[in-house]
Amino acid sequence: MSSKLSFVFSISFLFSGVMEIIFAFNNKNEIDGWGWYLAGGILNTIAIRKGCRY
Repeated sequence: MSSKLSFVFSISFLFSGVMEIIFAFNNKNEIDGWGWYLAGGILNTIAIRKGCRY
């Protein structure tokens, strides 16, 4: 049960990171601090790669 739950959590984290990266690039002309959104998305995807050990 816990491995399924951690897999679902990992996938949601990965999806969140990718969506944050897409959001940053799509709104870089409208938002002043768009680089922080990009950095957050990259860190989310890196965290998943480090935390997933299947």
